[in-house]
Amino acid sequence: MYPLFTRVHAGHVWINNHLILTPGSLNITTQEVRIPIDLSEDTSTLSLKLKGFPGSFIKVSVYGEGSNQPPILNLTWSTDEPLEDEVVLFDAIASTDDDGFITEVHFDWGDNTSSTGFVAEHSWQVAGVYVVTVTVTDDDGAQTSVSIEFTVLPKPKPPSDGGGIFYVTKSDGLPVRTQLSTIAPIVDEDSEIVCYTWDFGTGKTLTLYPHETDSYASVDHFYQAGGSYAVSLTILDSTGLSTTTSKTIEIFDNQRPVAQITADRVSGPAPLTVQFDASQTLDEEGDPIRHRWRFGDNSPEVIGIDQAVVSHTYSTPGTYTLRYRARDDKMGRAEVFLKIIVSDQVQNTPPVPVLLTTPLLGEVSHIVQFDGRSSFDLDSSGELSFEWDFGDLSDPINYSSSPSPSYIYRYPGSYFGNLVVKDAQGLSSQQPFVVHVKQSQGDGQMDYAIERLVSDSLGIWVNTGIKTNTALIDSNNYHWFFDQTQYEKGRSPNYTFAGSGPHEVRGTGFDVL
Repeated sequence: MYPLFTRVHAGHVWINNHLILTPGSLNITTQEVRIPIDLSEDTSTLSLKLKGFPGSFIKVSVYGEGSNQPPILNLTWSTDEPLEDEVVLFDAIASTDDDGFITEVHFDWGDNTSSTGFVAEHSWQVAGVYVVTVTVTDDDGAQTSVSIEFTVLPKPKPPSDGGGIFYVTKSDGLPVRTQLSTIAPIVDEDSEIVCYTWDFGTGKTLTLYPHETDSYASVDHFYQAGGSYAVSLTILDSTGLSTTTSKTIEIFDNQRPVAQITADRVSGPAPLTVQFDASQTLDEEGDPIRHRWRFGDNSPEVIGIDQAVVSHTYSTPGTYTLRYRARDDKMGRAEVFLKIIVSDQVQNTPPVPVLLTTPLLGEVSHIVQFDGRSSFDLDSSGELSFEWDFGDLSDPINYSSSPSPSYIYRYPGSYFGNLVVKDAQGLSSQQPFVVHVKQSQGDGQMDYAIERLVSDSLGIWVNTGIKTNTALIDSNNYHWFFDQTQYEKGRSPNYTFAGSGPHEVRGTGFDVL
């Protein structure tokens, strides 16, 4: 037997399942190996498993007296390491048989499929190592088989499309600045991105290289008119594969909303709960408004069409910037900011009294309606309590604790009252008031009587509380002269004369009206 190996760098040869040639025996470019064989059996099988370079072939010749020579396989193939789904061409037309002719060439592809023919094509769908066995049969039934190992490589994958195109308009009115990008980063598993090409749907395209943008292929484009635009992005990698993704976008010549917010408080001790109100935010075109609140303390933002009024609690002292954004359905946006100051000390402040009344001037039996319910406490430290002093010394029931009492002033005069408002912690503030009551008819009249002091034979006191006194006279507007030498001021003074005898008392009162 004379096997001839051309460009074969490794191989095994068996006769009747006996290994007679190992890989170590071959280190050749072209070599003829002579192997003496004792064909003692009626039928002998020659098996070869070879690995070579593209263009390799083998020629096997077996000589013996009176025996049929097996066919000679001469096989070529187009590639040793095809890709998945790549078609490999096998050619056995040059195979010969010295004492006859070849009747069949059979290919076992190593993937549970086979075919026959002098020329065959085959592809493998899954990467891996496959052993292809080629068997030639001559007209006397003699066969020669060769096994060839093929490594099928994974087919290169195109780049991802980034999940499709995302866009957002960044300006109101024309031209409309529009930011385009992909939803997710663009990746390529087995090669590198070469470039990104945007088609803006206006007849204009732009090619960006990786160093000119990010992994989202982000780009800004200015649209000069509103309308629908078919936008596409093509991503090309270093293997020549590309991916294209498309989206139709809508561009509007839009007016953005007018953002307006209020807060029920902007400072206070922690924890500070603030109610924010954006119900006055408006869109002149009548578009629905999507509200977005960022409270500035790393808490989750609040978003929604129904979130015009929200409440938030700041738990930690500090200065926070509230960010409010209004967006219409055409992507028009407006923002406002508000600073919130949260202190770390709770300091109680006195309440602020607010006094509302009906007129404080009237005639006898004048009814005054008092109202302190508008009083307030800046630090909201609890409910307020009220103490009223109506200034009427003639009435033993001259007080009230109602938030809005009424009182009847039955006699002429000036009444100096006072409202005290107290918070839950006991801090209080007061608001004085004066009520003037005059006689129902006629001019004012000041009458008084001189009465002796029981405790002092020379002492007297001036009684101005007699019923005929109708003048509206402040206490400080009573002036008294005793014997024209001594002076006293006040409503009902006491005075002690130096000795007996006739004495003169003269009084003067200034009407407050």
